[in-house]
Amino acid sequence: MMVWSAQLIADSPHAVAMSNKTWKLHTPRSKAKSPAFSGHTASCGQPPQGARLPQSDAMRPGSRTLGLHLATLAAAVLATFANTLGNGFHLDDFYRVVDNPGIHRVWPIWIHFLDPGTMATLDRITQFRPLLPLTLSLNYAVAGDSLVGYHLANLAIHLGSTLLVYALSVELLRHWRAETKAAHSPEHVAWFVALLYGVHPVSGIPVNYICARDLLLMQFFFLGSWLAFVRLRRTGETPARWACVLVLFALALLSKTGAIVAPLLVLLFEWTLGRQSLREVRPYVRAAAFGLVGVAFLAYSRLVLGFSDLANVIKEGGSPSTYALTQAKLHLTHYLRNFVWPLPIRQSPLVVQATSVFEPAVALALTFIIATLIFAFRWRRTHPLAAFSIGAYWILMLPESSVLPFYHLAVDYRPYPSSPFLFLWVSMASLAWLPRRMTTALASIVVVLMATASVYLNTTWRTEEALWSYSLKYGGDSLAHLNLAMSISDRTDPRVRFHLEEALRMTPDYVLAHIDLGLLQIQQGQHEAGLAHCRRAVELRPDWPQAHYWLSRALSLTGNAGAAADEAVLAARMAPAHIMYLMWAALNEQGRKHYRESLAYLARVEAIDPSQDTQFMEGFALQMTGDRAGAIRTYLQLVASQPRHVQGHFNLAFALMEDGRFSEAIAHFERTLALKPDYAEARQHLATCRAKLSE
Repeated sequence: MMVWSAQLIADSPHAVAMSNKTWKLHTPRSKAKSPAFSGHTASCGQPPQGARLPQSDAMRPGSRTLGLHLATLAAAVLATFANTLGNGFHLDDFYRVVDNPGIHRVWPIWIHFLDPGTMATLDRITQFRPLLPLTLSLNYAVAGDSLVGYHLANLAIHLGSTLLVYALSVELLRHWRAETKAAHSPEHVAWFVALLYGVHPVSGIPVNYICARDLLLMQFFFLGSWLAFVRLRRTGETPARWACVLVLFALALLSKTGAIVAPLLVLLFEWTLGRQSLREVRPYVRAAAFGLVGVAFLAYSRLVLGFSDLANVIKEGGSPSTYALTQAKLHLTHYLRNFVWPLPIRQSPLVVQATSVFEPAVALALTFIIATLIFAFRWRRTHPLAAFSIGAYWILMLPESSVLPFYHLAVDYRPYPSSPFLFLWVSMASLAWLPRRMTTALASIVVVLMATASVYLNTTWRTEEALWSYSLKYGGDSLAHLNLAMSISDRTDPRVRFHLEEALRMTPDYVLAHIDLGLLQIQQGQHEAGLAHCRRAVELRPDWPQAHYWLSRALSLTGNAGAAADEAVLAARMAPAHIMYLMWAALNEQGRKHYRESLAYLARVEAIDPSQDTQFMEGFALQMTGDRAGAIRTYLQLVASQPRHVQGHFNLAFALMEDGRFSEAIAHFERTLALKPDYAEARQHLATCRAKLSE
């Protein structure tokens, strides 16, 4: 990999000497427009003036070079992330993949576009991103719960985005930068940009994290839409080309709503690379095309589906100003640092909120952000591609890292959509400010180091315990402590209690920590203390069915059957599509002999997921309500699908005996005893049936 980087970037026949102090690649700064950018956009069907630049034949890529670039990009990405294939499920994977019946069938495909609930079994992490459950259902249809299958799909999508980054970078470098001479072929520079994007550890997070596929899909379709738009602006605007652009953009929105900032990116493009004045109408018309798609998406999800993503991601009572100051600090001290030194990349990092612009880190970060924007403004004519890259980076960070107070202050894959533009700017700056050979050597070293870091960080995703131990090694928040505690299989390990108590120390009103610590204390015999924590969880979030469900489990463990049933029923009523809550409510209703109520919950489970094992409970409830024929029919289905189900055979035999069908009962009592020879009651009833037949 390093050899190719050194050779390909250095072999441009048009290399020129460069100064370490000035941008020799660009035309001198002047108030007069360069002849190459003297006009505005041509009429529909004509390329915009200034888009095409003189290119020598030697600078144009041959098919061999193109093929080599694509092959090395694919090889580098696949080699870097090959060791992710056996990594486990993490975080929301358990709610969106492992326990999610919404992905267990592909057909009807449109169900994901009509019901956001197919995304997850937990309401508060449900968003309208239909392409995520749709692609997960395709995974499940092909390979079931295979981790390799899920990871291969994530890796393939990221590889597709890497190739699109290459194509987009070539398009921008060849046709949209101001200079008419370049020291390196645009294809070689684009190859390095895509290579760095493809192997960087920031990209490794969504590759490893199965549920981050929504981000991978958004990036893939957004890059495709943006590439189509840039080419449309160069080759001419036609309805078919605009349709392609907007369909890809709509697919990006259906993957994740972060793509909603596209109109701002269009205006930035028109102002910098397009050389359009923002006093003209055409830039706003083009931005409005994207904006209308975004408005249609939001209107459909809100007015038709009655659903809002923001309700599940915005922190109640969060301060926009505090969040904005904290994000400003994180941009410089966390996200940009991760690009340069990626080893501290982790899940749920511990972040201290900023409270004042006068904090040194905040003031420095704000100064840095403002300085980059000033430079972009000053470079918009002389170095438009550099200005565009800077602006694009900040625009794509806006959805989650500006003023809307999200639950999580820092998520280390947030810069993933912005990263191609950061890498593009870094590449251009390096070529302008550093000697050619030094740039080539540094490029090779950086790619190798980042790929090596990714291979290492991939191993931290192997298990839950490995992931959260690594997070706490570099500083994790209360969620990291909670998840590490829950990942330790030996519940008697003192680390379990330590990390749960530490989570509560850091966040005293942490509902899940109260639940998990309470259940642990009950298991250890501290019933009153454990119940107190579970009740506290319900007090904190009485609107969470999850809190009521676990309080029910805690009450059941401590022998409070009646109260446990009440909480179980409440949880099931609050989350009528949650299979685990419905099954638990059905079991508790049977425990207090409410058999008809139990049947209602079981029927709901079967309607949601027919593959669920409800037949034994259903047969028992039918039997206890006097519907012997229905019970026999259900038990027959049970033993046909599970021929070694001991209690199923016994209950069927008993129902047949009560119905006077002694010969059939004998066969199933005998089968019961074959499976469980010491089943004394089965032996007694078998003797009774034989006696009845001999009468």
